[in-house]
Parts: sequence; structure tokens; C-alpha cells
Amino acid sequence: ERQQRAIAEAKGLRGILEPMVRAGLSYRAMANALAGVDKLSSTGRPLAPAQIGRILQRLGLTESSR
Repeated sequence: ERQQRAIAEAKGLRGILEPMVRAGLSYRAMANALAGVDKLSSTGRPLAPAQIGRILQRLGLTESSR
């Protein structure tokens, strides 16, 4: 169930993250941008760069996931 929730949350961020990936932003820059528009983790805290990496892997948007 937890994994399914994580996948659903990742899919909700696809539209925001895809342009950032295309622009070549770092995970930290993506995390900062998401915090700036109040996109928070499930615990209500800003997303960490490592979490961004895992989200991008779930979405198939990283080199290692292709």
C-alpha cells in the first residue's frame, strides 16, 4: 500500500518535474522549486534531493531507470 501511494504521489508531480529534468536542474534545485510552491512530502516537510531522485526513478525520468 505504501509503495502504491508513493507511485500515485510521484505521478502527481510528473507535470512539474518533467520540464525541470529537461532543463537539467539538479535534484536540490528541483526540491527548492517544489518547496517554493508548497509541494511537500507526505509528512508535511519539504522534499529532500534524495526524495526527488527516488520520485524521478519511479517516473522513469532518470538515466539509471531507462
